[in-house]
Amino acid sequence: MRTFATAVWRGGIENGMGSLSMRSGAMVNHPFSAASRDRRGLRTNPEELLAAAHASSFSLTLAALLDDAGFVAARMDTSVEVTLAPASGSFTITALRLTLEARVPHLQDAAFQALASRAQAACPVARLCRVETSLEATLLG
Repeated sequence: MRTFATAVWRGGIENGMGSLSMRSGAMVNHPFSAASRDRRGLRTNPEELLAAAHASSFSLTLAALLDDAGFVAARMDTSVEVTLAPASGSFTITALRLTLEARVPHLQDAAFQALASRAQAACPVARLCRVETSLEATLLG
């Protein structure tokens, strides 16, 4: 499978503005900027997009593992926190923190923890990042 997205940038880093588009059409000319790293608003930034990609990829990976084990999640809430920090004269993503809360009928916690750990190891985005990723998984009753 191959897919793509495009980014168009105009201006300098401080006051410049970009737009993102995805082949799927989920985002078309969606604004992004360096300033959005510090402020809230309708603009995104690469770190936020990475967090969304990681959260969705992990969720899909875990759903597939659950299916293989004969379980279906009633709901999974996955969030990823990306830490961007200065390192060696430039900014670097230094940590990813994945948090999962899930409702999976008839699944015991030990099996859930094992499947969540397998999903973390098998997640394509997590494997791409090669950054130490912590996982906190909670099975809700």
